Amino acid sequence: MDKCIVELSQRLKHSAGVEYLSDLVQWLNSRLDACYIAISVVDEVLLQAKVLAGVRQGQPIAELEYSLVGTPCAVAFEHEGVCIFPEQVQELFPDDPELVTLEASSYLGCAIYSEQGLRQGLLTLVFTREASRLELPELRPLIDFCVLLIRNELSRIRSEQQQLQERELLLEAQRLGKMGNYRWDLITNEAYWSPPLCQIFGVAETCQFSHQEYKALVHPQDWEKVERVIAACLANPGQAHAVQYRIHTPQGELKYLSSKGVVTVDGKQPIRMDGVTRDITDIQLQNEQLGLAKLVFDNTSESILICDRHNRILAVNPAFSELTGYSEAEVLGKNPAILSSGRQSAHFYQQMWQCIRQQGHWSGEIWNRCKDGAIYPEFLRINIIYDADHNIDKYVAIFTNISSQKEAEAQIRFQASYDALTGIPNRFLFRDRLGQAIEQCQRLEQHSALFFIDLDLFKGVNDSLGHLQGDSLLKEVAARLNGSVRQGDTVARLGGDEFAVIAHGMRDHDSAGLIAHKIQQVLSKPFALGELRLHMTASIGIALYPNDSDTTEGLMSHADQALYLAKHSGRNTFRFFTHSMQQSANRRLRLKTALHKAIDEQRIEVHYQPIVDCQSGRMVKCEALARWHDEEFGQVSPAEFIAVAEEFGLMPELGNLILHRALNDWKTLQQLGFGGIGLSINRSTLEFVNVEFGALKVPELVLLYGLDPKLITIEITESLLMEEHQGMRPALYELSELGIEVAIDDFGTGYSSLSYLRNFPVKILKIDRSFVDTMVGELADYALVRGIIEMAKALGIAVVAEGVETEQQWSQLQQLGCQYCQGYLFAKAMSVEDLQLRLEAA
Repeated sequence: MDKCIVELSQRLKHSAGVEYLSDLVQWLNSRLDACYIAISVVDEVLLQAKVLAGVRQGQPIAELEYSLVGTPCAVAFEHEGVCIFPEQVQELFPDDPELVTLEASSYLGCAIYSEQGLRQGLLTLVFTREASRLELPELRPLIDFCVLLIRNELSRIRSEQQQLQERELLLEAQRLGKMGNYRWDLITNEAYWSPPLCQIFGVAETCQFSHQEYKALVHPQDWEKVERVIAACLANPGQAHAVQYRIHTPQGELKYLSSKGVVTVDGKQPIRMDGVTRDITDIQLQNEQLGLAKLVFDNTSESILICDRHNRILAVNPAFSELTGYSEAEVLGKNPAILSSGRQSAHFYQQMWQCIRQQGHWSGEIWNRCKDGAIYPEFLRINIIYDADHNIDKYVAIFTNISSQKEAEAQIRFQASYDALTGIPNRFLFRDRLGQAIEQCQRLEQHSALFFIDLDLFKGVNDSLGHLQGDSLLKEVAARLNGSVRQGDTVARLGGDEFAVIAHGMRDHDSAGLIAHKIQQVLSKPFALGELRLHMTASIGIALYPNDSDTTEGLMSHADQALYLAKHSGRNTFRFFTHSMQQSANRRLRLKTALHKAIDEQRIEVHYQPIVDCQSGRMVKCEALARWHDEEFGQVSPAEFIAVAEEFGLMPELGNLILHRALNDWKTLQQLGFGGIGLSINRSTLEFVNVEFGALKVPELVLLYGLDPKLITIEITESLLMEEHQGMRPALYELSELGIEVAIDDFGTGYSSLSYLRNFPVKILKIDRSFVDTMVGELADYALVRGIIEMAKALGIAVVAEGVETEQQWSQLQQLGCQYCQGYLFAKAMSVEDLQLRLEAA
């Protein structure tokens, strides 16, 4: 046994830590016939063991943690000395699966105690044979010796870990305090810096620096100051000296540091300097900010007043004295009420202070008094400053003289209501005056007339004589109009050369006609523009209250319609609004009613116009187009009834009907064996933003009808993308992800922009027929079509040319590489039955 102990000691003398324990386990494994040997540390509270070193059936054990509960290790850990279960250990501990895996017969374990007598670990040996045949008398001394070695090594490991933790705590404290320590070897001229100090200086944590490397980091303007302090330390060993200086880190960051050091000597020979360095950048910046705040306080143009919690003045800035005439000495300790003008009531101040105490601040306009008695308006802001316990500590009032602002506001109010050029009411004030006139007429049962006046051919004046002369003319027109009406009537300039007159007491057309004649007469007299005498005429539209309308919008609309007729009747005339002008409006209303009924009764038909491959002429898809024949109106143009649907909000219902009809027709064609033809369906802005009928419903309908989404194209307008309605982007991407293509209809006629082609999943551009119509004879339109096709190719977007009607157009589109064509040259829109016949013939 002594020989074994000597051999073991020799083997372990060069090892330490876990390696030491692993060597010990390996040596035991070579000497003992054990199937399992492990050295573990144990959490005594959780009864959880962690294997530091071990072997299982001759192989090293990787990291392993296990619970002692239900194992012989739990007994051994509580047992003093060696604990042995010589036989049938599996039967004794049936809940330990490891014993079964090892086919264990016997177990030997021994708790490892620290020098303080606390259990800290466990030595475990498991055998496949019964321990009764072990030579226990010889084995115990060896086990005791191993336990002693393990105890010492675990204690040493724990001591090192504790020292490491203490060092980490110290370093963490330095990091939190933004400080680090250093030691400068004055013999070798090398310095050790702690990792936090390296972080402060922005250098790698190599921990070794020369004096020259340190000097390179110090701000050049501060190095001389640092050298003086180093010299003082060397001249006075044992005495600490401090210095504040700046550094430039390798990252270019400027920092402020505070260093303190002391020199140690050996005899009279200085051997090292020890010290600490702290990053005081934040403190320095705070001090600078405080200084800046003081600078702002003294130099701001706004008056500042600070009071204590009892509302006694503590400080004022120079701007306060300049505005109020009071010096700081005159107001310190006094209540700000010395500034009160007396214009605000006691109730006003009660509400103000209630708001301050409830919300912590108040702002508003107030009138105050200067030292010389002058009263002025000011905009005042009062804020509470709270102490650490959230009690009121101070009040800060900031105020500005707004006398100039008040004058400017009065000017702005005038400009908002009056025309800057002529000085008469503008459109905003005119609408207000018209509303007041209607209310007065309703109240007094009176009549009035509205005149819309437009100067004939005024644009020619601006073009030929210039805008200055045109402005002079407009000012003279305004003056003449003012002179031609009665007191109480309103003359306004609506914009450009458009004027309006509101005249009261106009009972019939005759009285209003007299006013219109008078206006024409005063405007027909020559206008003197410098040396030039200019003759002008005017067209006038007239609407009467209440005969034509009893609302502001109605009168303006009718007067505008009458003016339109006057201008198109040869100019220099006036026209009264007549109900015949509303025939078109009435037709739209009747169309709306009939269309609503047609939608409800599903009398809207869907025709299909083929879209062909531009190179071969082969049909690849069809566009669904709405058609409507009405008993009263006959065949109604799609342009007319779709405009009515959009105007009166019928587009969602109409679009939904077309969508269902088209998808059902395509399902029928698919069942007849024509499943490879695509279907293109238009969706308007109103349909797209309406969740019930919009794009969010298209995918589920396509799947409901059993159609391949890749055959479906949804056509939208450019304006829809430009407006970016809420939910539009995810709806488009939902279509794209399902395989449904998105096409831009009438491309080039709206807000064409490359940005939405990049930001939205657009797959097809449809060139508007207006460009295709003229591309053969117009070089500009030809170039535009070519540019659209080339741009689309670069973006990976297909192009459909609409309105192709001639062979020459088709030929040019083929040469330009256009993918698809659509137009009368190939086919007009047809019913689904005719389309079926065409497909069968093909």
